[in-house]
Amino acid sequence: MALECWDFVDSVLNRRKPEIDAVDTKRAKAICLAIYESATAGAPIKVQDVFDGKVSAYQDPINEHWGI
Repeated sequence: MALECWDFVDSVLNRRKPEIDAVDTKRAKAICLAIYESATAGAPIKVQDVFDGKVSAYQDPINEHWGI
Protein backbone atom coordinates (compact mmCIF):
# COMPACT_ATOMS: atom_id res chain seq x y z
CA MET A 1 0.00 0.00 0.00
CA ALA A 2 2.76 2.45 0.87
CA LEU A 3 4.49 1.82 -2.45
CA GLU A 4 1.29 2.47 -4.36
CA CYS A 5 0.80 5.76 -2.51
CA TRP A 6 4.40 6.78 -3.16
CA ASP A 7 4.07 5.85 -6.83
CA PHE A 8 0.90 7.93 -7.15
CA VAL A 9 2.48 11.01 -5.56
CA ASP A 10 5.62 10.55 -7.65
CA SER A 11 3.56 10.17 -10.83
CA VAL A 12 1.77 13.46 -10.11
CA LEU A 13 5.02 15.28 -9.33
CA ASN A 14 6.74 13.87 -12.42
CA ARG A 15 3.68 14.02 -14.70
CA ARG A 16 3.73 10.35 -15.60
CA LYS A 17 1.14 7.58 -15.55
CA PRO A 18 1.13 5.65 -12.23
CA GLU A 19 1.98 1.97 -12.37
CA ILE A 20 -1.43 1.07 -10.97
CA ASP A 21 -4.33 3.09 -12.35
CA ALA A 22 -7.58 4.00 -10.61
CA VAL A 23 -9.54 1.07 -12.05
CA ASP A 24 -6.98 -1.48 -10.86
CA THR A 25 -6.91 0.18 -7.46
CA LYS A 26 -10.72 0.08 -7.23
CA ARG A 27 -10.73 -3.60 -8.24
CA ALA A 28 -8.16 -4.47 -5.54
CA LYS A 29 -10.26 -2.61 -2.97
CA ALA A 30 -13.38 -4.46 -4.17
CA ILE A 31 -11.66 -7.81 -3.61
CA CYS A 32 -10.94 -6.87 0.01
CA LEU A 33 -14.39 -5.43 0.60
CA ALA A 34 -16.08 -8.51 -0.92
CA ILE A 35 -14.63 -10.55 1.94
CA TYR A 36 -16.24 -8.24 4.51
CA GLU A 37 -19.48 -8.04 2.53
CA SER A 38 -19.61 -11.84 2.37
CA ALA A 39 -19.12 -12.13 6.13
CA THR A 40 -21.84 -9.53 6.73
CA ALA A 41 -24.25 -11.26 4.36
CA GLY A 42 -23.36 -14.76 5.51
CA ALA A 43 -23.17 -15.75 1.85
CA PRO A 44 -20.80 -15.57 -1.10
CA ILE A 45 -20.57 -12.12 -2.70
CA LYS A 46 -19.28 -11.47 -6.21
CA VAL A 47 -16.35 -9.07 -6.39
CA GLN A 48 -17.94 -7.48 -9.47
CA ASP A 49 -21.09 -6.68 -7.45
CA VAL A 50 -18.97 -4.82 -4.88
CA PHE A 51 -17.00 -3.13 -7.67
CA ASP A 52 -20.27 -1.99 -9.29
CA GLY A 53 -21.70 -0.76 -5.96
CA LYS A 54 -24.53 -3.30 -5.99
CA VAL A 55 -23.54 -4.74 -2.60
CA SER A 56 -22.58 -2.49 0.31
CA ALA A 57 -24.25 -3.73 3.52
CA TYR A 58 -20.89 -3.77 5.33
CA GLN A 59 -19.70 -0.45 3.93
CA ASP A 60 -22.95 1.56 4.28
CA PRO A 61 -22.74 2.19 8.06
CA ILE A 62 -19.11 3.25 7.71
CA ASN A 63 -19.98 5.69 4.93
CA GLU A 64 -22.90 7.04 6.95
CA HIS A 65 -20.71 7.56 10.02
CA TRP A 66 -18.18 9.59 8.02
CA GLY A 67 -20.78 11.40 5.91
CA ILE A 68 -19.56 9.86 2.66
